[in-house]
Amino acid sequence: MGITFHQYLEDHGLLLLIAADAGFKPGLIVERDNGGFWPFDDIRYLLKDEKLSFKTRLVEADMPDVISGRKKVGVGGSLEIPFLRITGGLDSARYVNVRIGEVRTRSFREPRLRLWNQLRRLLRESKRRHPDLWDGLKKKHYCVLSTWYASRYTVELGNALPVRLGVRFEREIAVQAGAKVDIDRKAKVISGTGTRRVPFAFHGEQLKI
Repeated sequence: MGITFHQYLEDHGLLLLIAADAGFKPGLIVERDNGGFWPFDDIRYLLKDEKLSFKTRLVEADMPDVISGRKKVGVGGSLEIPFLRITGGLDSARYVNVRIGEVRTRSFREPRLRLWNQLRRLLRESKRRHPDLWDGLKKKHYCVLSTWYASRYTVELGNALPVRLGVRFEREIAVQAGAKVDIDRKAKVISGTGTRRVPFAFHGEQLKI
């Protein structure tokens, strides 16, 4: 049984990442810009407390077997998802189908609502004491409360896959550190294992402090 990306993200209040790295984790402040989310700073920066520490845990997500969705092919036949980037060669289709499974989530050990209420009080106090730190912070900034990871993925290329595949096309595939990839030329499918270090989505709260 499966579910679409859009439905899954909406049901869980998640925001999809165009690109991410291992530093994208709970407690990070991110900025929404150019259709994506980009690291701004750690929440300890705004709280002026470098010793602040919140414990997190990685658990299996409550989800169906497969999450599927369509991904738009970019300029020059490129494709980018958090753990896989194809720099060119997908010229003959506008979209490909992406499926992910075995999703896990990393979040703070403390219940989300209680933790966010606690952080919000601390952030309000920080804003009052250190207004200079808040210059430029707008509603497009979020505090990451949980990150979501795919342990396996499949990209169904269909007609987007070049008829002749060779070393050149394989060189255009960049795999995130810790992830693995396999190309099935006959089925026109790229599949592999993702990584627990690079998320594909996150849940966050806007800094409406």
